[in-house]
Amino acid sequence: MRKFFLAGASLVALTSAAIAGPVSGFNYAGSIVTYTVADTGIYQITASGAQGGQDNAGNGAAISVGAMIGGTFSLNAGDVLRIAVGGAGGAGAWAGGGGGGTFVFDQTTGLALVIAGGGGGGWFGPYSGGNGLTSQGGSGGGGAGGSGGFGGGGGGGLNGNGGNTTTATGGGGFPDLHGGLGVQGGAGGFGGGGGGALNGDGGGTSGGGGGGGYTGGTGGRSNGGEGGNSFNGGTSQIAGLGGADHGGNGYATIAETSSVSVPEPVSGALLGIGVVGVGFVRRHFAQKKS
Repeated sequence: MRKFFLAGASLVALTSAAIAGPVSGFNYAGSIVTYTVADTGIYQITASGAQGGQDNAGNGAAISVGAMIGGTFSLNAGDVLRIAVGGAGGAGAWAGGGGGGTFVFDQTTGLALVIAGGGGGGWFGPYSGGNGLTSQGGSGGGGAGGSGGFGGGGGGGLNGNGGNTTTATGGGGFPDLHGGLGVQGGAGGFGGGGGGALNGDGGGTSGGGGGGGYTGGTGGRSNGGEGGNSFNGGTSQIAGLGGADHGGNGYATIAETSSVSVPEPVSGALLGIGVVGVGFVRRHFAQKKS
């Protein structure tokens, strides 16, 4: 009896053990890549948006950085994820392009998992673009272009393109996510960054591009563009600001923290035999007592 129960306990422990899996990292590629989940289990997904571009005036404005977002998700073997890592916004004469957001989307369920907003493009002088926002602002659409139809283009969002102006185009929404363009300004980064613009008048119609994200950032007019908003559909959430590493581009990581082991046919048969054995022993003792 003792040996039987020890064997049964060992079998149950084997089939329910948590197994740490590999970590997959994704760098900027300029396009969407796919990742197929190998094992059913729990995964931590982390994403960082890209930094915004600076103006070329050389006034030392700080570079905006993207948001860093992470969460824990239950995924099934065979699920296909679509991953778009944001690219850094380009530098321009007076205005930089917005940084691209980083998107992790579950193609199997049709749901966004994590979106990290990119930083806004800077503008002439000390006017930095806004950092990517860790909060889930807006409704998932594209950001507006600069006020009055002038300035930088808006950042693209999950459900829509960024707004255009007379001097710049907005970034594309998911899944297109192209970077916007602007007159003499920096191009927006892949991931929906809006284009920065200079219209030759030295200020009033120029501005930095908005960052891409869940909801795109608004393009700036006589100012830097706003950072894109973020989204986190997981549990055990983390949020912060990304760094200026990876060449200013974003990144994403997928780490398997535990998997659900399914018993092999032989193990399943052994487990069934064990259950039958328990029933036999119970009947044997019941007959002896009677």
